[in-house]
Amino acid sequence: MTGLDRARAHEVLSVPSRVTILDLLRERAEPLDARELAAGTGLHVTTVRFHLSALLEAGLVVERAERSGGRGRPRAVYSASWAAEPEHGPYQELAELLARHFADTPAQRARRAERAGEEWALRRLSPAATPAVKRDGRSAEDARSAVKGDARSVEDARSGVKGDARSEVKGDARSAVTAMFAEMGFDPEPTGDGRILLHGCPFRATARSHPEVVCAAHRGLLRSAVELLDPGAPGLELHAFVRPELCVITAGGEAPEPHGTSR
Repeated sequence: MTGLDRARAHEVLSVPSRVTILDLLRERAEPLDARELAAGTGLHVTTVRFHLSALLEAGLVVERAERSGGRGRPRAVYSASWAAEPEHGPYQELAELLARHFADTPAQRARRAERAGEEWALRRLSPAATPAVKRDGRSAEDARSAVKGDARSVEDARSGVKGDARSEVKGDARSAVTAMFAEMGFDPEPTGDGRILLHGCPFRATARSHPEVVCAAHRGLLRSAVELLDPGAPGLELHAFVRPELCVITAGGEAPEPHGTSR
């Protein structure tokens, strides 16, 4: 995803109603049409269609035609482009198997997963950087330099949409990380005390069984993303399963337990 693509996604996700629509699509196993989304969110169907257009353009939602079996026109139904893994089924079994055999010991799995998470950040923030690492044998540090000028803060990204690409990220890593985790389906909620509450891990089923792989990969992703987005920013830490359905991102050294949540 290029900097401009990320800018569009961040712009879209700055509207709470669009996040609500996206959350509903991620929760449902089957696609929904505009009227079903309107009923599920309490929004007017015309408003839902307006927000769907923005979500489609940003690549966060996909649309397809579904025939009802009658003579009428097929209805347009929508689904999230990134959905949570199922709690059961063949994909869950495969994820469990791969996590179990990622390395011999939990400690080895955690180290390997964190390295994978660091590369994951490179892929998300600068898709062109990661192949260069493999092709030319460059270090991750060299690849990070390729991200400069591509990864922008939310505010700078919005200017980029208007054709006025200004500065690189300076001091807004938390906002950019929030947007990135929203794109991935974590349903993040920034709080007034500086924490980011993650309500909806899309990998929760496997993370419960193998946190040394899934959660370690997310820690590597977070750490590398902050380094890429704002090298001088204080580090952010991911605290997995602070509550059964909640993970929390804090600044280094802060206690993970949130003082409160709006949900």
